[in-house]
Amino acid sequence: MRYRIGFGLLLPLLALAPSTAEAAAGFGTKCGSSPFECTHVTVPLDRSGAIAGKVKLYVERTPGGGKQAVFALAGGPGQGNSTVSESFNRDLDLPKGSYMVVFDQRGTGKSGVLNCPELERETKRPVDVRAAACANRLGPKRALYTTRDSVEDMEAVRKRVGDDRITIYGVSYGTKVAVAYALRYPEHVDRLILDSVVPTEGQSPFDLDSFAATPRVLSEVCRAECSGVTPDLAADVTTLAARLRAAPLRGPFIGRNGHRRTVKLTERDLYALLRAGDLLPSARTEYPGAIRSAVLGDPAPLLRLEHRFDRLPDIPVPPDAVESLSFSLFTATLCEEAPLPWDRTAAPGEERLRQAREQAAAIPDSAFAPFDRGTALALDANSLLLQCLRWPAAATAPDLAPGPLPDVPVLVLEGEEDMRTPVEAGQRVAARFAHASVVTVPKHGHAVLGQPGAKCAATAVKRFFADKPIGPGLCAAAQRGPRVKPRLPAKLADVAPYRGSSGRRGRTLATTLLTLTDVYREQGEIAILLDRPSGGGLRAGRWFERGGKLHLDRFSLVPGVAVTGSLGTGRHPAGTLKVTGAAASAGKLSLSRKGVLSGRLGGKKVRARFDRPPFGG
Repeated sequence: MRYRIGFGLLLPLLALAPSTAEAAAGFGTKCGSSPFECTHVTVPLDRSGAIAGKVKLYVERTPGGGKQAVFALAGGPGQGNSTVSESFNRDLDLPKGSYMVVFDQRGTGKSGVLNCPELERETKRPVDVRAAACANRLGPKRALYTTRDSVEDMEAVRKRVGDDRITIYGVSYGTKVAVAYALRYPEHVDRLILDSVVPTEGQSPFDLDSFAATPRVLSEVCRAECSGVTPDLAADVTTLAARLRAAPLRGPFIGRNGHRRTVKLTERDLYALLRAGDLLPSARTEYPGAIRSAVLGDPAPLLRLEHRFDRLPDIPVPPDAVESLSFSLFTATLCEEAPLPWDRTAAPGEERLRQAREQAAAIPDSAFAPFDRGTALALDANSLLLQCLRWPAAATAPDLAPGPLPDVPVLVLEGEEDMRTPVEAGQRVAARFAHASVVTVPKHGHAVLGQPGAKCAATAVKRFFADKPIGPGLCAAAQRGPRVKPRLPAKLADVAPYRGSSGRRGRTLATTLLTLTDVYREQGEIAILLDRPSGGGLRAGRWFERGGKLHLDRFSLVPGVAVTGSLGTGRHPAGTLKVTGAAASAGKLSLSRKGVLSGRLGGKKVRARFDRPPFGG
């Protein structure tokens, strides 16, 4: 049955109705316990019509909407945007009248997440075999989760929201989607904020940008931080890489049970450790000293840094973890569109490897320095080459619109210690826009907005929204990250005596303080993974949590000095310790809740101050 309403009756109803955009968007339902409103936008799985199916996109917005939509895009590819909605809302701190829109891109979060068990839960088979099994499971639809598909989905969401022009904030892979949207729909873009930029053409399959940025990043890590740790971190990395090229570094590692085994570190491992540091500030603060120790002949600190998470007990994967990050989507997107070093129709396996080696051979040695091309070609769990080696052949990579880019305000944020998406990549993308500002944040790595110590990035965003100038010195030396940790001593003679003390007794006291600092740092790192954390000593022994206490069992940080005892796990721990060992002034010590370590070593009274380090400190 149809109803007809006279024009005179329609006017008062319109006055009481929500805006056209709000009504069309269908928002108004709160999403679980979150403060956001949500809706769904259904789009074709395959816009060409060749493959049937629909994707139900999950969309959120801050309550009530507003005059200006700001779309927020997370990284990956594969991260569910809605899993970080609250962080987006907090970090962007939108101006009055603006509202945030977050949608889970197809194959992520609550938008038909891709969930291949081979990639989400299995770990035993090589990643190329597991990726190929995922591709077979997905079938032809595996080619429908590219950046181009996400751009078209984003346009469908924009139409549903009803705003003609939108601001887009992207972080990491989200920056690629943001710029790709601007290429495809320039008339609908008001401005762009790009944090840690991934170029639309993708990143080099040989990590050439990362290799080129390595010396600059290492200098930044040590700027005003490495006194007494290393005179030149970049030179240390060059020296150690050359040694590892000749033979892996081998040495003892103490496991969680306190047992010693021999482990190794390769040139590829060293590169991966440096690159991972842009997401792990604690690793960035530790590897300068560990690398210097290895150069000087003490491999233990570096081997522990590389292997500390080895053989952890199986950690159950929560059923909804794939909504936070889908490795299946990550693989499908990159293997379909990344600039891989082989013909896209090349036979999976050896033929692709042959073509990759040929391409790498044509690149000058200097492009990989301080490492070599073998580091770029290494096939391990972190290698995109291995991940896509057996992915079914695709005739062509999906093209993005050629442009032109819109003449709109653009803000690029980059961490100066980021090797994953280096400053130089962000500068190249910024140069494609007529009105772009680049803000580099010292002492920070990947994804700077919202990071502790990077308040200038938030200031830059506020000024950007207010159309105020953003000077090149906005993020200057005042920005600080976690301090670089002191180099761990290789023997008792390397330990400076605790102030006011001297000789063997003073060095033993100082070693005990270093031991406590080290154990609590280790406990903080592993506690985020295990309910009952534990770990090995640097030289011998172990530590573990039990009964609400942190127990040390002949834990040795310095050869010849072992510490045994029990302490609290809170901010102000207390307990008793016994110090033994061939190099030590033996004795017993007590730690008070006020942080006073006192007792007798070598028959003499000692007293020192201990402040438990914060996590990551």
